[in-house]
Amino acid sequence: MPTFPELIHEDSIAGLKTWEFNQWELQEQDLLPLLKEMFDSFGLVQRFKIPVPKLERFIMKVRDSYRDNPYHNFRHAFDVTQTVYAVLTTMVWRPLLLLPLATTVAITVAVVAAAACRATETHACYSLYVA
Repeated sequence: MPTFPELIHEDSIAGLKTWEFNQWELQEQDLLPLLKEMFDSFGLVQRFKIPVPKLERFIMKVRDSYRDNPYHNFRHAFDVTQTVYAVLTTMVWRPLLLLPLATTVAITVAVVAAAACRATETHACYSLYVA
């Protein structure tokens, strides 16, 4: 079984919350620990008692589920996930503040996981059709 890569760009963590984050400065394997950090920073690992190896396997499985195509690939998924993360961590979500904490956390888990998995196993290559 492949091992989960270590976080080697700790300075990238702060950048995840910004619109200026540039994933292209990193190798694809360096994105995996950053996805883990996105889940962990919301306290989801502790709150739901997710074993870290299980989260790491999930992230690697998500990466491996993306096909090698020019648009719907793992880098695109990471980009979407990081954008959602930046929105969730920097913008005021007033409607969420009115919900019970458990509901807010559940919404956060759903949004981050959905962003990461949104186009796995797709053959779509929509960018080829954009004029």
